[in-house]
Amino acid sequence: MRKVLTFIGTGSAFSKENLSNSAYYLKEDKLVLFDCGETIFHEIRRLNLINEKIKKIDIIITHLHSDHSGSLGSLILYCNKMQLQEINIIFPIKDMIYALLNLFGVPKNIYNTKTPDEIS
Repeated sequence: MRKVLTFIGTGSAFSKENLSNSAYYLKEDKLVLFDCGETIFHEIRRLNLINEKIKKIDIIITHLHSDHSGSLGSLILYCNKMQLQEINIIFPIKDMIYALLNLFGVPKNIYNTKTPDEIS
Protein backbone atom coordinates (compact mmCIF):
# COMPACT_ATOMS: atom_id res chain seq x y z
CA MET A 1 0.00 0.00 0.00
CA ARG A 2 1.33 3.41 -0.99
CA LYS A 3 1.60 5.99 1.80
CA VAL A 4 0.79 9.58 0.99
CA LEU A 5 2.66 12.13 3.08
CA THR A 6 0.63 15.28 3.71
CA PHE A 7 2.34 18.41 5.00
CA ILE A 8 0.61 20.43 7.71
CA GLY A 9 3.34 23.04 7.89
CA THR A 10 6.59 23.73 6.07
CA GLY A 11 7.72 26.98 7.63
CA SER A 12 10.70 27.94 9.64
CA ALA A 13 10.56 28.97 13.28
CA PHE A 14 9.09 32.38 12.46
CA SER A 15 6.89 31.72 9.44
CA LYS A 16 3.34 33.05 9.75
CA GLU A 17 2.24 31.79 6.36
CA ASN A 18 3.57 28.22 6.36
CA LEU A 19 3.15 27.22 10.04
CA SER A 20 5.72 25.09 11.87
CA ASN A 21 7.18 21.91 10.45
CA SER A 22 5.04 18.79 10.33
CA ALA A 23 3.77 16.11 8.00
CA TYR A 24 1.68 12.99 8.46
CA TYR A 25 0.22 9.89 6.88
CA LEU A 26 -2.63 7.67 7.92
CA LYS A 27 -2.34 3.89 8.11
CA GLU A 28 -5.58 2.10 9.02
CA ASP A 29 -6.19 3.11 12.66
CA LYS A 30 -2.83 4.86 13.11
CA LEU A 31 -1.64 8.40 12.55
CA VAL A 32 2.08 8.75 11.86
CA LEU A 33 3.24 12.31 12.48
CA PHE A 34 6.63 13.74 11.56
CA ASP A 35 7.47 16.59 13.92
CA CYS A 36 5.04 18.61 15.98
CA GLY A 37 6.01 22.26 15.84
CA GLU A 38 4.52 25.12 17.87
CA THR A 39 1.56 25.80 15.59
CA ILE A 40 0.78 22.20 14.69
CA PHE A 41 -1.51 21.10 17.54
CA HIS A 42 -4.17 23.61 16.53
CA GLU A 43 -3.93 22.47 12.91
CA ILE A 44 -4.29 18.82 13.94
CA ARG A 45 -7.46 19.77 15.80
CA ARG A 46 -8.72 21.90 12.90
CA LEU A 47 -8.13 19.03 10.45
CA ASN A 48 -9.75 16.53 12.87
CA LEU A 49 -6.81 14.13 12.50
CA ILE A 50 -7.40 12.62 15.97
CA ASN A 51 -10.90 11.18 15.58
CA GLU A 52 -12.83 8.02 16.47
CA LYS A 53 -10.98 6.01 13.78
CA ILE A 54 -7.52 6.72 15.21
CA LYS A 55 -6.41 4.34 17.96
CA LYS A 56 -2.62 4.80 17.78
CA ILE A 57 -0.18 7.57 17.03
CA ASP A 58 3.52 7.48 16.24
CA ILE A 59 5.22 10.87 16.55
CA ILE A 60 8.65 11.02 14.96
CA ILE A 61 10.65 13.99 16.21
CA THR A 62 13.65 15.00 14.09
CA HIS A 63 15.12 17.41 16.65
CA LEU A 64 13.99 19.44 19.63
CA HIS A 65 13.84 22.97 18.24
CA SER A 66 10.44 24.45 19.09
CA ASP A 67 9.34 24.62 15.45
CA HIS A 68 9.66 20.80 15.41
CA SER A 69 8.53 19.86 18.94
CA GLY A 70 6.73 22.85 20.47
CA SER A 71 3.23 21.31 20.42
CA LEU A 72 4.34 17.85 21.54
CA GLY A 73 3.13 18.18 25.13
CA SER A 74 -0.32 19.44 24.16
CA LEU A 75 -0.69 16.74 21.53
CA ILE A 76 0.19 13.91 23.92
CA LEU A 77 -2.16 15.18 26.61
CA TYR A 78 -4.94 15.50 24.02
CA CYS A 79 -4.31 11.98 22.66
CA ASN A 80 -4.49 10.66 26.22
CA LYS A 81 -7.76 12.54 26.79
CA MET A 82 -9.12 11.03 23.57
CA GLN A 83 -8.14 7.60 24.97
CA LEU A 84 -5.83 6.52 22.18
CA GLN A 85 -4.61 2.98 22.83
CA GLU A 86 -1.00 3.75 22.02
CA ILE A 87 1.03 6.97 21.97
CA ASN A 88 4.61 6.49 20.76
CA ILE A 89 7.33 9.10 20.46
CA ILE A 90 10.30 8.16 18.31
CA PHE A 91 13.52 10.04 19.02
CA PRO A 92 17.15 8.87 19.34
CA ILE A 93 17.64 10.01 22.97
CA LYS A 94 14.82 8.96 25.30
CA ASP A 95 16.05 10.99 28.28
CA MET A 96 15.79 14.21 26.28
CA ILE A 97 12.12 13.47 25.46
CA TYR A 98 11.43 12.63 29.12
CA ALA A 99 13.01 15.91 30.22
CA LEU A 100 11.13 18.01 27.65
CA LEU A 101 7.77 16.44 28.40
CA ASN A 102 8.36 16.70 32.12
CA LEU A 103 8.78 20.47 31.64
CA PHE A 104 5.45 20.46 29.76
CA GLY A 105 3.80 18.60 32.67
CA VAL A 106 3.18 15.39 30.71
CA PRO A 107 3.28 12.27 32.89
CA LYS A 108 5.69 9.59 31.70
CA ASN A 109 3.10 6.82 32.06
CA ILE A 110 0.80 8.03 29.27
CA TYR A 111 3.23 7.65 26.35
CA ASN A 112 5.94 5.32 25.10
CA THR A 113 9.35 6.32 23.83
CA LYS A 114 11.25 4.43 21.19
CA THR A 115 14.52 5.01 19.45
CA PRO A 116 14.64 4.67 15.65
CA ASP A 117 16.44 1.34 16.16
CA GLU A 118 13.47 0.00 18.13
CA ILE A 119 10.86 0.44 15.41
CA SER A 120 10.18 -1.80 12.46
